[in-house]
Amino acid sequence: MKSTHLRKRIVAALLAVVLAVSLAAPSLAIEETGVSKSGSNGLTWEEIDSSSVQVESPIQANTSVVEKTVEHEDTDMVRVSIILKDASTLEKGFTSDEIAAADRSAMQYRRKLEKQQDSMAAAISKQALNGATLDVVWNMTLAANIISANVQYGQIEKIKEVAGVQEVILENRYEPCVVKQEETADPNMATSDKMIGSSAAWAAGYTGAGSRIAIIDTGADVDHPSLDPDALKYALQGSNATIMTEADLTDEVLNQLNAYTRKAGLTAADFYVNEKIPFGFNYVDADTDITHDNDTQGDHGSHVTGIAAGNRFVKDEAGNYVAALDSVMTQGVAPDAQILTMKVFGKRGGAYDSDYMVAIEDAMVLGADAANLWAEASRATPSIRKRNTVIFLMKSLAAAWLSQFLQVIPAAGLTKLRLAFPMRAV
Repeated sequence: MKSTHLRKRIVAALLAVVLAVSLAAPSLAIEETGVSKSGSNGLTWEEIDSSSVQVESPIQANTSVVEKTVEHEDTDMVRVSIILKDASTLEKGFTSDEIAAADRSAMQYRRKLEKQQDSMAAAISKQALNGATLDVVWNMTLAANIISANVQYGQIEKIKEVAGVQEVILENRYEPCVVKQEETADPNMATSDKMIGSSAAWAAGYTGAGSRIAIIDTGADVDHPSLDPDALKYALQGSNATIMTEADLTDEVLNQLNAYTRKAGLTAADFYVNEKIPFGFNYVDADTDITHDNDTQGDHGSHVTGIAAGNRFVKDEAGNYVAALDSVMTQGVAPDAQILTMKVFGKRGGAYDSDYMVAIEDAMVLGADAANLWAEASRATPSIRKRNTVIFLMKSLAAAWLSQFLQVIPAAGLTKLRLAFPMRAV
């Protein structure tokens, strides 16, 4: 059992690396250090000492960038992250596996933080807002101990003075990714598998079966043939892979989800879409509409979902299942994986830092093996900064998990950030 668990965690880490490479520009160069080897399939890989690997935030690496200044009136309403001094659940030493398994001690500690946040919100209301109720949007307690709230810009300094508050950070707001022809050529999924080595993984039997990938983006086209739940069931016939079902969304799990606390009255059936997408939630509009049908935020989420886990079988004109590689010339990197669709762009616009963070926390609770997100800073907000709260969260994650498996890829300077990383401890 221990060997199987370790193997699954290693595969999850490798999947994150493959996702990161497949979603980045294909012209990445690798410095040849360590011991280089070649396999019979023509692939070349390199053995390195993992203890020597360091992950550096692109924010820290580029200190010469001049930040864009945004002027606010004191009465302007802004979204802020109120970072509290007490350690988050992960920082306290609990692991992501314990959180996903609803470990009793971990959950007790999280409930303690939630009660403290209620007390802090009351204190902020009394001491900084002249008795007005703090407009809380999200309460985060897993990877970070943060209250996300809408406040007047002129109230920020007063909030900082409240005992128990470590820092108050103005949140960025993000725009969905739009492929620009002058920046990159359209990715060719029919040939990219040879570049990243996914065909070798498929040949070895690694198809992502039993894995869950969180896609934190603009949503998904749930009716797309490559996301057909029946095609996934067909692919898994005779497999011993365990997939997530509606029954896994127990009351115990639901009560841990930020999505559940945000929208009262939702049930497991509301979150569960189908076998391919066992969880879906719209974190911006606070509903379960994860499609592209009712907003203008684009279909980047479906594109990423297809890259990550487009099915390996599709139906032909006669209704029979045929190999996707033969029929439509493409399939996802992990075609038999399930997708947790976490929509952070919707009818109300783009995501704030905290919308991303609560989605990451929920991915952790749902036992995601890997996650992918895209963040492009809006022109109406400051550029990604050294103290950006998404980076603050990533540091918390890296501190709790092995940092060498956190893949941080800057896509275009400091106004865009693409992340792909494993969600399980390794």
